[in-house]
Amino acid sequence: VALGICAAVAVLLHAVIPTPLNWAPSFSAANKIPYGNYILLKVLPHIFPQHSVDVTEESIFKMLKERSFEQTNYIFVNSAFAPDKVEAEILLDFVAAGNHVFIAAERFGGKLADTLKVKTERNFLRPDSVGVNFVQAALKSPGYRYKTGTAMHYFSSFDTTKTVVLGVNDQDQVNFIKLRWGQGNLWLSSISLAFTNYNMLAADNGDYVVKA
Repeated sequence: VALGICAAVAVLLHAVIPTPLNWAPSFSAANKIPYGNYILLKVLPHIFPQHSVDVTEESIFKMLKERSFEQTNYIFVNSAFAPDKVEAEILLDFVAAGNHVFIAAERFGGKLADTLKVKTERNFLRPDSVGVNFVQAALKSPGYRYKTGTAMHYFSSFDTTKTVVLGVNDQDQVNFIKLRWGQGNLWLSSISLAFTNYNMLAADNGDYVVKA
C-alpha cells in the first residue's frame, strides 16, 4: 500500500511539474522552441509573396553544383557559418552570377570569412539588454531591444572599400552589412538569434526581421 501511494504521488508530481523550456539554439525551421526558426519560415512567404520559399537540408555543394539559379535568395541562419573551401567558392560563384545570399551567424570562419575579410567578436560588457537599429533613415525605428546574450556579436573587421554598413547596436558596433560580389550581393548579420521564434515575438522585433 505504501509503495502504491508513493508511486501515485510520483506520477502526480510528474504530471503537474511543467517540462523545462528548451533554450538551446537549434535554428531549425521545424522547431517551435524559443531559439528555433519556425516563425521565420512562416513569415518568409509574406515577405516574398511573389516567390516560392523552399527549405533544404542539402549541402551547399549539392544544392548549387549541378543546378542553375537566377535572381534567387539563399538564406542561412545559424550560430556559426564556416563552409569549406569548395563550398565557399561555389557560394561566391552563385552570388557573382546575380543571386543574393543572406547569412545570419554569430561567427564566420573558413575560406568564406578569409575571402570577404570579415571577423566577428562578442561584446561581453553589456547591460541587461542591447539596442539594435538600422543605419538608413527610411528603416530606422525607435529601436529594437534584445536581452543580454542575444545580440552581442558585431563585425570587428571587414573590407570598408567593398562594404555598406546597414545596421549597428547602441554602441555603434556594426552588426549588419552588405557586400557587392559580381552581379549579386551578400548580406551578413552577426545577430542570428534575432531571427528566432522568441525574439521575433518580443515587442516590435519582428519588424526588424522583416526589414532585414
